[in-house]
Amino acid sequence: MLVRIEASAYLPVYRDAWLHPGDAVDLGDVRLVARDPAVTNIGPAGGTASDSRGRIQVVVPAGALTTTIPIRITPIDARDDMPATLPDATVTGYGFELEPSGTTFLAPVTVRVASGLTGVAHALASEPHGVPSTA
Repeated sequence: MLVRIEASAYLPVYRDAWLHPGDAVDLGDVRLVARDPAVTNIGPAGGTASDSRGRIQVVVPAGALTTTIPIRITPIDARDDMPATLPDATVTGYGFELEPSGTTFLAPVTVRVASGLTGVAHALASEPHGVPSTA
């Protein structure tokens, strides 16, 4: 069974569990991460969205969107704050949630993540369709 835990101002959290009738299952520690307060409306002309701490940017080129949408980037600072549990062998330093989920970009966007070690931003080009659609 996949359990989704959510509250309006927080990112959803997912936990999986194998259940049998009458069983009680410990889902472990569940930590909800507050959604970043910074929201940037970006439309057909393109633009740049950033989280409120300036650590992550998403650069959307002109023509990548057909309508204006609110872009929100929520940094995830710790492995235990990831929305789903990760395998023990997975090496993670941090992550982020790009919303709204299901957004399809018509052109590649660029994600810039500030390195905590050097303060230099690294540019990572996304796949041409950006955030996978869940709709």
